[in-house]
Amino acid sequence: MPSVLLLACGNPLRGDDGFGLHLAEAAALRFAPTQLRIVAAQQWTPEMSAEIALATVVVFADASMTTPPGQVVLTPIDTAQASKGAAFGSIRETHQINPARLLACTEAWYGHRPHRAYLLTAGAVSLNHTDRLSSDMLESAIPAALAHLERLIA
Repeated sequence: MPSVLLLACGNPLRGDDGFGLHLAEAAALRFAPTQLRIVAAQQWTPEMSAEIALATVVVFADASMTTPPGQVVLTPIDTAQASKGAAFGSIRETHQINPARLLACTEAWYGHRPHRAYLLTAGAVSLNHTDRLSSDMLESAIPAALAHLERLIA
């Protein structure tokens, strides 16, 4: 099992919101399954904690409306701070899950957290209804994001 996990999320029918899923597809073509474990879904869910518990490094990939359009940003997540978060109190709270909360749940449920965690975002331009990324800026963000993954795998 590879020690690096990519958790990509997004809605493939909402333009740039599908960035994480497009990245997951490109990563599956570029990296061998022995190098990178890829889980792609429309949203992060508590069940993903089982995958996170097996990883040494986890990368959460998503589109961002706060990152400048087309820019790729890799932000470290302080796993020790994230692990101080609470588990879920109700089913409603699972719809507000974020990387820090998933890391906290992983440690609470499995007694383990990855050594390193990152949030990899690309600045979105449009979330309109389409199954394509909105611009060349987002298309060119895929190779930049793959380069980040390559450095983390090495």
